[in-house]
Amino acid sequence: MGQDLRISDDETLPSGSWYLGAAAGLVPIAAVLALDPQGWFPFTVAKWWAVLVVVLITATFATASSTRRAAAPVPTLERVTVRLSAGLLVLIGVSTITALDGLYAWIGTPIRHLGLLAWVVFASMFAVGRRVGTDDVARRAAVRGTVLAALALGIYCMVESVWRAPIEFLSNSSRLGGPFGSAAYLGAACCLLLPVAIGVACDTDEVRGWRLVGVAGSLTLAVAALGSGSRAALLGLAVAGVAVIVVRRRRGLPASTRRVVAAGAIAALVGVVVAIRTGVFERSAGLTSRLDEWRIATRAIADHAVTGVGPEGYRLVVGGFVDDDYVRRFGESTGIDRAHSGVLDVAIGSGVVAAAVYLALLGTVVRLAFRLARRGSALDTGLAVAVVAYAVQQQLLFPLAELDPVFWMLAGIVVARSRPPAASDERPTVSRRPVTTAAALLLGASAVVAGVLGVRAVAADRLALDAANASDVAIAIDRAEAATNRAPFDIRHLLLLARSHEQERSLGGVDRAIEAVGDALDISPLEPTSRYEQARLLSLRAAITGTDDDRLAASAAWEREIEQSPNCARCHVGAAMAAIERGDIEAARQSLNVAAHLGNDKAVVLLDRIGEE
Repeated sequence: MGQDLRISDDETLPSGSWYLGAAAGLVPIAAVLALDPQGWFPFTVAKWWAVLVVVLITATFATASSTRRAAAPVPTLERVTVRLSAGLLVLIGVSTITALDGLYAWIGTPIRHLGLLAWVVFASMFAVGRRVGTDDVARRAAVRGTVLAALALGIYCMVESVWRAPIEFLSNSSRLGGPFGSAAYLGAACCLLLPVAIGVACDTDEVRGWRLVGVAGSLTLAVAALGSGSRAALLGLAVAGVAVIVVRRRRGLPASTRRVVAAGAIAALVGVVVAIRTGVFERSAGLTSRLDEWRIATRAIADHAVTGVGPEGYRLVVGGFVDDDYVRRFGESTGIDRAHSGVLDVAIGSGVVAAAVYLALLGTVVRLAFRLARRGSALDTGLAVAVVAYAVQQQLLFPLAELDPVFWMLAGIVVARSRPPAASDERPTVSRRPVTTAAALLLGASAVVAGVLGVRAVAADRLALDAANASDVAIAIDRAEAATNRAPFDIRHLLLLARSHEQERSLGGVDRAIEAVGDALDISPLEPTSRYEQARLLSLRAAITGTDDDRLAASAAWEREIEQSPNCARCHVGAAMAAIERGDIEAARQSLNVAAHLGNDKAVVLLDRIGEE
């Protein structure tokens, strides 16, 4: 966060303003539009790398345009936000050094990407947002990019709602997922973009064409937010909207704003009817699922209260805290890797002190957002609502590597805009320092490196899709190996390679699969999926060879799994199968009884078979 705390409202010279604002406006556009229809995970890999590259480019422009005028004092609360964000970054850095997952704590997992690198990105975008917020030209360009992203997201969701999803994704509900492949992510994006679109639509200082873009984005995103069925997002928007109405009650609303609000209310009413008819608010887990997740998370936090388990480390330890009631109610179809609360996620990753700092940072930003909404323009109010709504919904979800850069950029703008009007005194120009030029060059080089790595990651993801869809085993192995070569630190490709070798249906194929899983464990030794695959493949090898050594190796692997996750039903089934292989029927029966108690249907069938025999 190494940014001077004394920044004047006219800090950035006009020559660099437009470029900085345009680059900042590309961040939300990349977060919405970047995807790869030909990828194994079309909404994840390309989106993260695109956002990272654009963030680095934006930071480069922000640093390179640092020629400024002499600084004016920054308000106390704004200084507090800078110090809190810097302190949070330090605490997360400490937890990264002591993390259980040596690599992914730094760079993030291939799906979530929420390692220390992501938190550095968030801090950078907060600094960029504060810089953009002090410059009218840059702020206007950034806001226009944001409203374009809102319109693009709204159009995508309308196509998905009326026709079908442009890119199909796996879902067991009728909820909209948008260009994120996730209803929860779509709801979070609506929290950020919908209020900004409304603000632009109501901005009397904006030209007519852009206000119409804001109107279109507002109407389509209102339906998208409801179509997502995201309770976290709807709660965030409702809380932020009501709070801002309360703080602005004395000022009243201009006629243009009332018209847009009325149109938005009509769109919301239509959306509610459509959402209810299509069942997007229905949940199989019920409203108590979040409470169950928080209960498990608090147990893990209590056991790792000081420095946490490191970023991305929750998935490595959560198995030890999941109780039998949770498994019986929700099954094991998806692994738990998040606490589904921003503050709790920070607490389990980096400790309770980091969580307290994070909560204080969000609280201070929200306080400044209300200050801006109370006295600001319609556009300022839209920005404030976006920040508040996203902060609220995050406490029912978790930080998102693809969307939080947009949130922190808008938060920075809001914090800067909340300053009281500065005195119009003339201050001398201060020239750019050599260290600033060096930092800009370093950031630019980092953007190039990230671009190269991103292209390789996208290529690897496409190869992985080819491997997963290949009917020929040789082709599947070839594509999976090529994917691992292009993205050598992505364990998903190594596990896919293991499954491809397993399809050879030979002892040699099983051995090569075990070797691939071993390579994945070298990258992340405690990864639950890799450990499970290793135990399963060792059992398969024991079934093929029938040797005592292989049978004992398989049994030992399952014992380690159960020790790590006592209420893992499928692990108990695996242990039972290993016991049957070595002829210990009583041990198998005990394991199957545990698995059956946990609600595993396969265990019930196997128990019946053992009883018949």
